[in-house]
Amino acid sequence: MEAPTIEHVDVEHRIAENQIDVLSCPSFGTSKAQDLETVELVVESRRVLSKKLFFLTGRTLQSDGGPLQIVFDRSTMDHTSLEVQLLREGPVVGEQIRTRGSRVEKPDGSGCEIVAFECVVLRPLTMLEDKLHPAQPPPERKKGGRGKFRALPAADAAAEAISRLSCEDRLTELCKAALDGDVIRIVALANVGVEVDAVLNEYGHTALFVASLHGRSAAVRRLIELRASVTCRSHGGATAATAAAANGHAEVLRLLQESGADCSIPGSEGKTPAEYLGITPVAARSPSAQRGDARLFELQVPEDHPGVGSCYIDGGFTQEVLSALTRLCSILPVAGNQRSTQGRHDRHYFCDAEGWVSCSMLAAVRAVGDKAPCMGVAMRYMRFLVYNEAGGGLPPHLDLSRTDEVGQTSSHTFILYLTDCDAGGETMIISSLFDPKVFHRVTPRRGRLLIFPHACPHMAGEVVAKALPKILLRGELF
Repeated sequence: MEAPTIEHVDVEHRIAENQIDVLSCPSFGTSKAQDLETVELVVESRRVLSKKLFFLTGRTLQSDGGPLQIVFDRSTMDHTSLEVQLLREGPVVGEQIRTRGSRVEKPDGSGCEIVAFECVVLRPLTMLEDKLHPAQPPPERKKGGRGKFRALPAADAAAEAISRLSCEDRLTELCKAALDGDVIRIVALANVGVEVDAVLNEYGHTALFVASLHGRSAAVRRLIELRASVTCRSHGGATAATAAAANGHAEVLRLLQESGADCSIPGSEGKTPAEYLGITPVAARSPSAQRGDARLFELQVPEDHPGVGSCYIDGGFTQEVLSALTRLCSILPVAGNQRSTQGRHDRHYFCDAEGWVSCSMLAAVRAVGDKAPCMGVAMRYMRFLVYNEAGGGLPPHLDLSRTDEVGQTSSHTFILYLTDCDAGGETMIISSLFDPKVFHRVTPRRGRLLIFPHACPHMAGEVVAKALPKILLRGELF
């Protein structure tokens, strides 16, 4: 059903003012209401960035009537609310949005945007119900008997669904199909011209690498039949054979070897697939010997602050591990120069397919016993941040959680510093995103591991010239 224009919406049928959807982030409580402003926007376009964020642009109904962009974080919205369900599905062009939020400068310096904390769709409630639960016409029946339904064969159904996808979405679908081991979808994608050796993500993975990493032997066999290369290397140097061997997928490794995979190529840890054959797979591997000189320092914050449990650990990593991480960062490709409001930094994305970084992280956390705020299990997808110019930093912000392939969701952020910064570059635990009070300044020290909850407000101080470069490894824990 097409929504009427704003002029035809009866005021009496609009959603009441008190039926608003408040983001659940604890640092954006109603005590900060005086810091927010209210705007009304007629939607002109909608843009989705990943699965977490989306943006609405349009013209405001204020006196200036100028263009404006509103930013929504879908991951923290109330999923049970009717209005929020509508926002997640996407308002149509011409609909009116009322939102309360904070006006901030855009990262690219092109103007302002509103970061939404509360929002309501100004649409008749009956239309909301119609959009989310549209009435279905009764099925037509042939005279003299019941209507019949014939399901398409699986291959035809997959081809039909794929034909409606964009080129970018087809690559995403190929990655999912390899992860799931779905041979039918893989073949359907290849039949419409998707390159089976295409790089699918910022970690340098191909479909064969993804399938090998997760032990999907049927998918690996079919990808090999589709002439997928068994020699492609992900960012960091690991091959499909490395990923299979390190994770104990013997059948996958056999298929790769029979197809000519070179098992003498070292991966990011410096070990070859042949060397991993005599090592316990990642999933069952115990962390390396705990270091007796590891020390935990708690960062005290008020009891109602979302950063409760924040801490840092010194002495949890050996110099060999720190040197290996520094070397790894130097060979990873630069994902792009990221502009923040305070400067630039380079990002280098890395997937710990062999599990050596995760095991080192777990050993550092277990070395301090039950004082650690979380289990210390690291997600395999990580990124290095390198600040190469003075002034680089990050403004006050929160971190989003990550959910891995098996449905495990992270709870904490980790930052492992790989260089010292005697002046500047500190990570600051702050009271809130607005009018922040600094509770703690954590100075970067090589080997220092900082851990804090995702909901903890924090910021990065400006890096000074004499402390360059500032290098750190960042990721998620549960």
